[in-house]
Amino acid sequence: FHQLEVSADQAGRVELQGQVETLYDKYRIHNIVTKVQGVNAITNQLMVEPEPLPDEEIEENIETAIKRNSAIVEPQRINVQVNNGVVFLTGTVSFNREKEMAQSIASWKQGVKAIENKLEVLPPGKALSDENLERILGQILDYQFPTEDKVSFDVENGKVILKGTVANLWTKQTIEDEFRNVVGVSDVLNNLKIQGYEGS
Repeated sequence: FHQLEVSADQAGRVELQGQVETLYDKYRIHNIVTKVQGVNAITNQLMVEPEPLPDEEIEENIETAIKRNSAIVEPQRINVQVNNGVVFLTGTVSFNREKEMAQSIASWKQGVKAIENKLEVLPPGKALSDENLERILGQILDYQFPTEDKVSFDVENGKVILKGTVANLWTKQTIEDEFRNVVGVSDVLNNLKIQGYEGS
């Protein structure tokens, strides 16, 4: 890392400033800070200052990596455009995890300064009923987050509303990500509070 400055206030709000070489580094530092006890919110102002690379080369590198990644079912449905180091992802995917993977792949590539992820998720086949979704989501909480016993949720026409309190910001974000990855979930409204900051 070129420079990294971290500041925090008594309310658990953290601000990240400085420079990093890749967008992946920016994401990784953010993820590490979410796991720190007492962190309630993060303002990530890290600037990505990569080694310069022609847009065409960045575009080709991302397209090749997406095609080679087995987690993306139909890579031909994803369009990649690069303008002055900013990556624009458009098109459609079947699962939210494919959308996240495409963004992750792009963030690893040299020369990428930022990503605009406009991929639309169009689940195949029939959406699961709310009752089935409740059962599946309940199992995710039980098996992956057994210590988070203050979390509840409602499902309305595929939209999930998360409520309750969790131990830290990382858990709050990870539960939302896991729920979004379930086929049939159209959206997640994350109203989870962080323990010790219930009023935030």
